[in-house]
Amino acid sequence: MTVTYRGEKFAVDKINPDYDGTQVKKIENIILDEKAPFFFNTYKELIDYYVKLEVPGYGGSTGSFGDKTALGQFTYISVEIPERNQFRVFVYRRDGDVEPYRFFDDFLYDGTYPPPLTFVPDGSDLVYGNYKNGEIVKRKEVKTNDNDITDANH
Repeated sequence: MTVTYRGEKFAVDKINPDYDGTQVKKIENIILDEKAPFFFNTYKELIDYYVKLEVPGYGGSTGSFGDKTALGQFTYISVEIPERNQFRVFVYRRDGDVEPYRFFDDFLYDGTYPPPLTFVPDGSDLVYGNYKNGEIVKRKEVKTNDNDITDANH
């Protein structure tokens, strides 16, 4: 059986359809090296990107759907990295209902299940919380000029 991911073809066993070690490493590198697009004009474009990035046979998630906060609207997508119990998470921000979704942050989330994130402002910081257990996942400052790319990796 053949699985296609991001233009690459991966042969997997029909009885135990999973990727072998070399394939897992290749897929892992694709996900970790991914440079997320700087912006999406619509939520549909963001979801289309998520669908292309998600690995067949593995999980991912989307969330927050642009919940309005004092620091903007935040939405995220996450994709599972095979055999690592980690997800690559991309966070997007927009300032109003008609503004584009702009890249804000990305990070690795440790867990067997996709991250259940909420975004709560705390002064000029945005607190990423786990809505299932209340833990703080991450904290990031929101600069007034965050429409500029500030991440050197992006």
